[in-house]
Amino acid sequence: SLENATNAPIFCPRNSKRYDIWVSEKQFLLPPCFYNRMVSTLNGSSCVSNSPGVTIGPVGFGNMSGCNYLDPEDPGPKLDLFAKMTNTLERYGYVSGKNLKAVTYDWRLYGDPCFTSRLFSKIKEMIETSYSVNGDTPVVTLCHSMGCPLLHKFFVSQDKEWKDKYVSQLISICGPFAGAAHSIVEYINAKPFEWIDRSYVDLLSPVFRSWPSTSSLFPQRLFTRGFSGVWDNITFVQTPGKNYTGVDSIYEILGLLQNISIGRKERNFIDYGLKFLGIQQNLRDSVLNKGPGVKSTSCLYLVDVPTPVGSVYADANFRKHVKDLTLPGDGTVSSISVTGPCTQWKNNGENVSIEPFHLGEKVTHRAALSSDEIIERVVEKV
Repeated sequence: SLENATNAPIFCPRNSKRYDIWVSEKQFLLPPCFYNRMVSTLNGSSCVSNSPGVTIGPVGFGNMSGCNYLDPEDPGPKLDLFAKMTNTLERYGYVSGKNLKAVTYDWRLYGDPCFTSRLFSKIKEMIETSYSVNGDTPVVTLCHSMGCPLLHKFFVSQDKEWKDKYVSQLISICGPFAGAAHSIVEYINAKPFEWIDRSYVDLLSPVFRSWPSTSSLFPQRLFTRGFSGVWDNITFVQTPGKNYTGVDSIYEILGLLQNISIGRKERNFIDYGLKFLGIQQNLRDSVLNKGPGVKSTSCLYLVDVPTPVGSVYADANFRKHVKDLTLPGDGTVSSISVTGPCTQWKNNGENVSIEPFHLGEKVTHRAALSSDEIIERVVEKV
């Protein structure tokens, strides 16, 4: 909703009732109003905020309406997300809003400590309430994509007694616990999706780079000394004169981006990546070598889709992209981002199952949620 939201071109509405802001052609690709509504800012503090006069919140918190489809309000064909999973579980007696609930959230702001602590409180309250209204039944938690490292960090922040009482298991589907390596290249290119035309990048880059969630998905070192890190030997960026390899190279990459973009820094928010990495460090450190600590954790992931983990550039300033560097995965999350942490948790004595799915190259990151094989496995577990 908008209330005297003036930080946008003059033709953009200043006031409005609540409406769904979405990646539709009308909102996303044509006017810049969308960009100015979606951008976040630090305003000199360590907590992000929306543009003045803009209030944004999630759809369907506590039921499934906000995550069954990616495009619930678009008039065209619906893009399934959790819809098939929801329908299957409802046939087994689950009821949306009673014992089948979603934690929908403003995904732009995950990684901001202020927002994340508030979200953790909401997750805890939902789990406790669900436990109580369903006959003191421990809750099965299920996550997909960025929701999995979020839920992992939430569980690490809770004590063992609370988890033993309220939670029966965690089921992770394609969870990038060690980060999504290609997020570095997406940040360099200022494009979260390949289908976005280059002509929109100057408008989009300040928005995409202003979200804490963008840098929260950068590759993360999850192991303490004495263990091999997931990304130690992985090259994220290759130029004619240098390979940028391992988590420490991320700071070097972002620093170089700052230096070659002087004069455009404020417009493109390149410095936000470094700022957010620093702000998020305590959150990352809190989970070093720590598993969720629940009674049972299942790590489900795909292995058949070549997944970008880095890129080769023909120049030292990352201007001319030549090709992607890939590893097995689901097209978005490489399998090592799942297996590395999950294996470590298992080695630490936690009850963890690591379950690869060979479903062919057509079943990718989002399609995993509609896969009969994965849905059947979830049903078996619940």
